Amino acid sequence: MILVEIVLTRIFSVLLYYHYSFLAVALALFGLAAGGFSASRCRTDDITTLMLHLRQLLRWAAIALIGLVLLLVLASPGNESVSVAVGAAMMSAVPLYLLGKTLALAMALGRACIHRLYAIDLVTSAAAALLAIPLLARVQGPLVLAVPALVTIAMDAVLSPPRSRFLPAASAVVLATALVFAATQDGPLLPLRDPWAGDYVLERWNAHSRVRVSDWAPDQRVLVIDKTAASIIPHLPSAPTQSPPAEVSRAYEDPSYLLGRSPERVAIIGVGGGADILPALAAGASRIDGFELNGRIVELLQDGMDGYVTLAHRPEVHLIHDEARHALQHRRGQYDVIRANLIDTWAATAAGGFVLAENGIYTVEAWRLFLTRLTPRGVLVTTRWYLPLAPAEAQRLVALAAEALEAEGRPANQHLVAVALPTDLEDPLAGGRVQTITTMVSQQVFSSQEVRALREYTESRGGKLLVWPGQPPASSTSWAALLTPSSRQAYINASAWAIDPPTDERPFFFLQLRPADVLRFRTADFGFVSAITVNGVRILLIAVLLAVAVAVVLTTVAIRGRSGHGVRLPAQGRVYFALLGTGYMAVQLALLQRLSLIIGHPTTTLAVVVATMLVGTGVGSALAGVERLRAVSGWVLAIPPAVLGALIVGFGHVGELSRLSSPTAAAVACGGLAGLTGLALGVAFPTGIRLFARSEVAVTEAWALNGAFSVLGSVGGALGGLMLGSRGLVAAAVPCYVLAWLVVLLGARRPLRLAAGEPGALGELGVKGG
Repeated sequence: MILVEIVLTRIFSVLLYYHYSFLAVALALFGLAAGGFSASRCRTDDITTLMLHLRQLLRWAAIALIGLVLLLVLASPGNESVSVAVGAAMMSAVPLYLLGKTLALAMALGRACIHRLYAIDLVTSAAAALLAIPLLARVQGPLVLAVPALVTIAMDAVLSPPRSRFLPAASAVVLATALVFAATQDGPLLPLRDPWAGDYVLERWNAHSRVRVSDWAPDQRVLVIDKTAASIIPHLPSAPTQSPPAEVSRAYEDPSYLLGRSPERVAIIGVGGGADILPALAAGASRIDGFELNGRIVELLQDGMDGYVTLAHRPEVHLIHDEARHALQHRRGQYDVIRANLIDTWAATAAGGFVLAENGIYTVEAWRLFLTRLTPRGVLVTTRWYLPLAPAEAQRLVALAAEALEAEGRPANQHLVAVALPTDLEDPLAGGRVQTITTMVSQQVFSSQEVRALREYTESRGGKLLVWPGQPPASSTSWAALLTPSSRQAYINASAWAIDPPTDERPFFFLQLRPADVLRFRTADFGFVSAITVNGVRILLIAVLLAVAVAVVLTTVAIRGRSGHGVRLPAQGRVYFALLGTGYMAVQLALLQRLSLIIGHPTTTLAVVVATMLVGTGVGSALAGVERLRAVSGWVLAIPPAVLGALIVGFGHVGELSRLSSPTAAAVACGGLAGLTGLALGVAFPTGIRLFARSEVAVTEAWALNGAFSVLGSVGGALGGLMLGSRGLVAAAVPCYVLAWLVVLLGARRPLRLAAGEPGALGELGVKGG
C-alpha cells in the first residue's frame, strides 16, 4: 500500500499540474478508508470463507493495478482540469480500496496480537518507503505499479491451497520477468502517453522527477522536468579544451560578471540544462561548481546526449549531485560568485502542501549561509520573475536580500543592487513583456563605477535599476523603502501581498498571499508564475472540504453500522481513532517540512522521515503490549502529548542538526528525531484497539476511521503548515492527543455499555488507568 501511494504521487505529479495531483492523491487515499468500512461488513467467524475472500481481494487488487498501468500508458488526458484529476483519483482508489479491505480484515483476524501485528505492518511499510527510491529509478514510469501487483499475486499464491497455486504463481513469474527486463532499460519500458513538447530525444525517471529532452527548434534542445519546468540545453559540441564560441556566449549573457571583479570560483545553484555555466566560462572562471538536485540531469549532461553538449567534460566544470544549500553547508570553500537563476521546483510547492519545498534556498537562514560562503569580494546573484503590476515575488526577493544582509551586519542600502530586464515572454500584467529581477548581494560595498556599468548594461537592453547604493531617500512606495528595517516593515504591512522575508519555519517564498485572503484574489492578479501557487492553495482548500465531507460520511456509516453484526466500536472509540489519525499526519507533515531543509534531498527526506517514523511507531506499538505498560494504559497515553510538547520547546534548535560533520550524520540525526517521535505516538493506536475494539468488526471500524481522518489530517495539516509553520503544526497536533488521552481517562470512570455477556472495554484500566 505504501508503494502504491508513493508511486501514484510521482505519476500524478507528471501527468497533472501539481495542485491537481495533490487533489487526486488525497481522494484516492479515501479508497483505503472505504475498504476498511467495507471490511466491517464482512463476517469473520467462518475462516475458510474469509480466507477465500482474502485471496479474491488480492487477485482483484493485482488486476486493478495492472489495469491502471495499461490505462496510463494507452490513454492521454486532453487537459489538466479538476474533472481529469477526480477521474484519475477514482481509478486509483479501486486498488487502494481492495488493499485497504484486505489489510483491515487481516488486522481484525489478528486482534489478539494487535501490538505485534501493527508493529510488523509499520516496519515493513518503512522498508517499502525506502525501497520506492531505487524502484522509481530502475523500473521507470507507470510500470512501477506492477511491483505491488507482483506482491499481491505472490501473497495470493502463498494463501492458495496447493491445487490452486499454479495460476497466481505463473502470473508472478511472468510479471517478475517483465519488471527485471524493464529495470535493464535506459528509459521507461511503458511511458506515459502525455503530449511531448518538441521532437522526442530521450526520457528518464527517478524518485525526484521525470526528465524529458526534446528538439525544441533547430540546434536547440529543451530539458523538461515533470510537466512544465523547462531549461534550455545550449548546443556546445566543441572539444572540452576549446573556448565556447562567441555567439553562444553572447546568447547567454549574465549581469553577474559585469562588476569587473574577475571571478575565479563560481557556484551555480540548479544547473538544469547548463546554460548558466557558459557566462561563467566566458568570464574566465577557473572552477565552476554546479549543484544539481536531480541526479538524472547530472547523468544526462555527463553523457553529453550523443555529443550535443560537452559542458560537463570541461576541466573547469564540476557537477555535484546535491541540493545547493545542503552542499554549501558542508563545503568550506568560498566563491566569488554564487548564482541562482530562476530556480524553482513546483513538485511540492504548487501541490498545495508546501511540504518538502525544494525552494529552501529562499529563506533568511539560507541566504546568511550563502553570504558566509562568499570571498571578501564575492557576490550572491539571484534572478526571479518581475511583473510591474504584480510585483510580489520581486519585492519579496529584495526584502529577503535586505533582511539577510542586515542579519550579517551589513547595511542593505550599500551592499544591494537590483536590476530589471525584459524577456521574450508576454503577459498582460507585465504591460506586454515579462521582466526578470536580478538581485546582487555583495560582501563589499558597490563602487560608483560598478553601479554605472550595471546601469549602462540594463538600459542598453531596455531595463532599469530598481535598487542601488546612493538611491534617493526612500518614500513609502519606492523600492528603497525595503532597504531599512523600519520602512521595510511598514512597506510589508501596507502591501496587498505577503512579501515578508521567509524563514526556515515558514519557507514559503512562493506563497505571496496571506492564506486568509486566498478567496479574495482573482488568479489573474498574480500573473503566470504566482498563479500556479495560488491555484495550489485553492485546490488544497477544496481538498480539505472534500476530506471533511468524506470523513463525516464514513463516520456516519460507521455509527449506523449493521445490526446484529458483532460488537460495534463505541462512540468514545470513534472519537479516539479519529483524533489519532488527524494528529499523527499533522506531526509527520511538520517534520517533513522542517527536516527537508536539513537533509536537502526532498525524496531522501520523504524516505528517511516516513521510514524512521514508521519504524519508531512500530516499536512503540510493540512496547505498548508489554504487560507492565498494559496495566497503566491511562498513563502510557500521556506519553504522546508530553513528547510533542518537548518537541515544540526544542523546535527552534532543530536547525542545528545541519551543522553536523557530514550529510550522513545530519540524515541519521533527523531520522532519529522522527523515529523517537514515532515511538511516542506509536503506543496510542494498539492501546486503543485493546481498550475499545472488542470484536473483529470493531477493529475494522477503528482502522477505517483512523484512515479516513489520516487523509483529513494530511490535507488539513498541509493548510495548517501554511498558516502556522512547522512548529505551529506540531502544536496544533497536541490537542488531538490530549483529547484522546482524556477520552480514555473519562471512559475509565464511566465504563462502556456493552451487550450482555460481552467483556468490558475499559474495565482493565481500573484505578491505575484513572
